[in-house]
Amino acid sequence: MELNLQAIGVVFSIGLTWIWASLWQLLLTRMAMDTLGKNPKIGKEILIQTTVWITLIESIVIFWLLVAFKILNTEIDYVTAIAAWLSIWLTWFIVWLGEWKLMATSIESLNRNPENKNQVLMFMILFAALLESVVIFGLLVSLSLLK
Repeated sequence: MELNLQAIGVVFSIGLTWIWASLWQLLLTRMAMDTLGKNPKIGKEILIQTTVWITLIESIVIFWLLVAFKILNTEIDYVTAIAAWLSIWLTWFIVWLGEWKLMATSIESLNRNPENKNQVLMFMILFAALLESVVIFGLLVSLSLLK
């Protein structure tokens, strides 16, 4: 049986992506539940925010799966595969830092001023979409490396 380092690398990377996404979702859910415990009147708003954020977290798993399938189905050298992996992972990691701060701040703002829920949600979605577009650029770079 031939050792396929490309397949092993992809499986390892997918595992890392799933672990990272799961931990992020766990932290988000914990933060949402803590906030809900302090202010039960904002349950609907917390549910909306948490759903938006979990959807964004899942997007990286989908993006990485696209890259992983492309790596597995393309005859490329290892340097190109690593470059494609790094372009999606590094852009996502940098965006994750911004999204984490935005997520924490939006939940905290909602907790402090529940009457501003529409404004908080509007700004949160706008800025999250702008941040997420950077990950899409990383995805495009990854896919272009894997012609």
